[in-house]
This record gives sequence, structure tokens and C-alpha cells, in this order.
Amino acid sequence: MNSSHSLSACSAPWASLLLLAALWITPALGTAATIPFSADADASIMENNKGESNTGGDTQLAAGTLANGERTRLLLHFDLSSVPANAIVHSVTLTTTAVKQNFSAPTTVFAIHRMLVSWKEGSGVGLVGQPASAGDVTWKWRAAPSTDWGSPGGKAGTDFAAAASSLSEISEVGPLNFESSSPLISDVQHWIADPSSNFGWMLKAASEAARTTARRFGSLESDGNGPSLVIDYEVPTPELKVTSPLLSQGKLSFHWTATNPPYQVQTRSTITGDWVNVGAPQSGTETSVPTDGAQAYYRVIEAQPNVQ
Repeated sequence: MNSSHSLSACSAPWASLLLLAALWITPALGTAATIPFSADADASIMENNKGESNTGGDTQLAAGTLANGERTRLLLHFDLSSVPANAIVHSVTLTTTAVKQNFSAPTTVFAIHRMLVSWKEGSGVGLVGQPASAGDVTWKWRAAPSTDWGSPGGKAGTDFAAAASSLSEISEVGPLNFESSSPLISDVQHWIADPSSNFGWMLKAASEAARTTARRFGSLESDGNGPSLVIDYEVPTPELKVTSPLLSQGKLSFHWTATNPPYQVQTRSTITGDWVNVGAPQSGTETSVPTDGAQAYYRVIEAQPNVQ
């Protein structure tokens, strides 16, 4: 389907301006895509062991409150650099999979919060992790051994957004799905537009005062149970629009916005006449054509149809 924009040139001696006439513009259709992403970094930060252990390399990561009241939180990050910066996000679904829980674990609501600061996954393994290497994330440190959180485990409003982006309830092992919501879409839309602000999410129990809510979730190192993110988005096609027209010394010059080259300039003498090509298709976005003093209409179209 071709996009076009047209203008008419008036030849009266006093006319120093061109009348832009939008005879028709074919609506610009976007390219839609639904893309799954796997996490590229995840780690559990745990209040036990003085909060100095890192778990970034383990196949199972904890989130929730343990039977002894100690808290655990799960950090997740997804690389979205492959999504075009001008994409319009329609829906977002985040899925983590609980692979283990206490036999007495109650039905628990988990929340995800947008992270406001950076962190490094690390490579610690084991149920309680291993001593952190330099730069690794732990409950005590955002980057061991010298960069602290606003408060241990992360401070709401400083290290992570105070308001949850999405909530989800779980009662047994299996997928924990955070369905699309306006805040969740907003998080992803923001990261696509500004990749430097993408620090991922924190997954935590909505109420950390309740005990035995902790679950162990499959990590990106696990076999098929790692965190996943599905984004449905559309990339708008720019409208082909003529700009900067100028009639001077027997020539009509104008530019147009770039969309999908090559472009074909066309003309006709009446508003209902047949369009005639002016020159060959071109990849540039400007032209200058001679005029003979008579009224004429010009337009620019995409020489090739958009493929949907």
C-alpha cells in the first residue's frame, strides 16, 4: 500500500507561496510483533548469612519470607535492545516458575517492582549462596563490598519503585504469571526509549511479614524454567509528508519525510487527471522540478508498496 502526499503550485505572478493540498494520504500502518525474551541476569538477595552471600549462578533462586522470618527477594533483568526505540508496547507478560516450596506454604501474593539502580548478577551457587565477589549483588550490598543499598535488601523509592508494577498469586509450584498492566507496560516502554534506565525488576512477597511464603524459582541457568518476558508491540510507519515547498525562478522545490524508499515524484495538470511520473524513482527526500507557468499538482509516493 503506497503512502503519498501532494501539493499544488499556483503560477500567478504575485504568488510566492505554495498551497499545500492534502488530496489524500494513505494511513501509515505499523509493523506488529510479539517477542519472547529470556532473562539475561537474575539473582536472589537473601537476608541470612549476614546478607553477604551471592546466588547469581544457581539454578534456583528464592523469593518470599522464610520460616524464621528472614526475607529473600529476586532480581530480574531482560535485555530489550533488540526492540526498536519507537516501538509502541501494547502488552507485557512476565512469567517465573516456582519449582519448590514449603509443604505448609500459604497462598501468597507476589509483587514486582521496577528497579531504580543497577546491580550485578554474580556467580554464587547453593541454597544459601557463596561469598560475594567484587561487584556482586547481595542483601547487604548493591555491589560488594563497598556499595550499599539505601537500606539492606533495597530501599523502596530509592533502590526500587515503591509501587508494584504487577501482582500475582500462587498456591503451588508452577508458573507465576504477572499479566499485562499499565504500570508493567510503562516500565517496558520507558526502558525501550531509554535503555540506560533498564535495571530490571525486583520480585518480592507483597506482604513480607507473613512467614513460610518463600518459593524457589527457576533461574536463567535452569533447564527450561527460567524467567521469561513476552512483549507485544507495534512499530509505527512514519507518514510520508511533503515539507518546505518553494516556488522560485520557474522551479518548484520541496522535501518530504523519509519513510520507505525509493520514492516517485508525480504530477498532473488537473485535480482529477492521471498522475505522470517526473523522472525516475529516487532514494533521496528532495526534488526540484521546472514549471511552465500553468497550474499543476505534484505528489510523492513510495515507489514500492509496504509489505505487511
